[in-house]
Amino acid sequence: MRSARSDVRDAQDNRAGARRPRTHARLRRRARLEKTVFTPDKDLLRILSYAQIVAYRRIDGNQDYSFVSPGIEKLVGYSSDEMTDVIWRTLLVEVHPRVGEPGKSYAELHADVLAGRIPIWHGDYLIRRRDGALRWLSDMSVQLFEGSRHVGSIGILQDITERRHYEEERRQTLLRLQRVQRFESLGRLSAGVAHDFNNILAGILGNASLARADLPPDSDSAMLLAEIEQCAERAATLTAQMMAFAGKPGAARERTDLAELVREVLPVAETTISSQTPVAILCMGPSPVIEADASQIRQLLLQLLMNASEAILPGKGVITVEISRRHVTEEPLPLTYPDTPLAPGTYAVLTVRDDGAGMDAATLAQVFDPFFSTKETGRGLGLAAVAGTVRAHSGGVFIQSTPGQGTVVRVYLPLRESKAAGGHALSGKNVPDSDRIEGTVLIAEDNEAIRRIAARTLEGKGADVLEAGNGSEALVLFERHRHSLRAAVLDLSMPEVEGDEVYLHIRSLDPQLPVVLMSGYHELDMEKAAQGDTRVAFLRKPFKPSVLLTTLAKLLA
Repeated sequence: MRSARSDVRDAQDNRAGARRPRTHARLRRRARLEKTVFTPDKDLLRILSYAQIVAYRRIDGNQDYSFVSPGIEKLVGYSSDEMTDVIWRTLLVEVHPRVGEPGKSYAELHADVLAGRIPIWHGDYLIRRRDGALRWLSDMSVQLFEGSRHVGSIGILQDITERRHYEEERRQTLLRLQRVQRFESLGRLSAGVAHDFNNILAGILGNASLARADLPPDSDSAMLLAEIEQCAERAATLTAQMMAFAGKPGAARERTDLAELVREVLPVAETTISSQTPVAILCMGPSPVIEADASQIRQLLLQLLMNASEAILPGKGVITVEISRRHVTEEPLPLTYPDTPLAPGTYAVLTVRDDGAGMDAATLAQVFDPFFSTKETGRGLGLAAVAGTVRAHSGGVFIQSTPGQGTVVRVYLPLRESKAAGGHALSGKNVPDSDRIEGTVLIAEDNEAIRRIAARTLEGKGADVLEAGNGSEALVLFERHRHSLRAAVLDLSMPEVEGDEVYLHIRSLDPQLPVVLMSGYHELDMEKAAQGDTRVAFLRKPFKPSVLLTTLAKLLA
């Protein structure tokens, strides 16, 4: 007869026996899974080591690794025996998935992995190694399922730090290229608009000047016409800034003493900057002489002085202008513009320093954008025109600024050896009318208004004028009348045959004929074509009739 205790023990044994087969089955499946999923051998481990790849096996449950190849220590600083899921999570800094739907968080993507919606995981991890170094790792793993249940994964880790650095450098290069292309497109647009606008201004300025010459100086009409001329000249300054932004050189370059140019600009700057902001000039050693478009460098300096003045509260700071030389070697300078390093050589350095408000990194990144301003009422090309002038002169700009500590702008302009005497550069200043001009003058200009202004101006001084509306007509008229011509006035940009080609043809047949070359801008470097030619002068549009007369008179003298 069995006791009650025996009956209870038998019941417990029966229940345990019922459970035992299921437990054994799970253990057998786990062992089979571990055996079939990954069985590394020496050859495979050797290959992984040579390829600098780490293989791992992960089993769900405790979320730990059942196998990690020995290369993990080189990758993260922990050995295979030390590696756990807890340690791995402490290493993670950022996760950049390469699979799954955009916009999902890493937690949502991990849930998709466990649910079988992402059977192959691929992501990049930024980790901080045991020694504190940041490295990028690529992780690719195959998910393992038993039925619909996720039971683990096998995968590989690889160091992709150098590849990520290369990709970032390539991305930055593409951004710089896009920026350069954008500026080139804007430059072409600015140059085209400035050229057409200069032709319009030349017509306004020329006709107003001719009309005023026929009126009593103290008449109301003469004073109104004088105001029209002043407005046209101010507009011409704007087109000059547009040309500077486009990186177009001026009509001619001349050797310019940089310190003397700075001294010339300061009285003009004093009319636009605060009278409570003193400006100090420091010249470090002999003043450098540059070969440049002096008017563009003046505008550049004026813009820098205005920017510095606006950054300083009245009576709270000083602007310092420094002039020095620096020899640039192959070692690149930290230039803000352009992105490419300066060519080796000796440069004049124009530094404008202020102790004003300064700029943060976000502002510095935009300072060369056209019409960018930190002022609510800011307008104009600003430092974009400065960058264009520097580009046209094969120089560079370095800007250093800290909020609350002021700004330093250094402009590098190359020093060059003296060239043979070439064409004359005439400014746009108003000059007295010259004496009579005897003889025949050829005028080639496709803009009818400008051509007629030039013709009336010269005819008013006694000259006989031959008018050509394009380069082809100019060549025909020159061939017919070249023995009786006293001078030629040519626009550089004309249809059919460009003005520089007409000039070269004239010069090949008549080395002594005085030639005036007019342009709002020019795409070809006429200084090279006219180098050593003392019988050529350059005239920048828009111009007053009196300047045309003076220019031609100097050549005929």
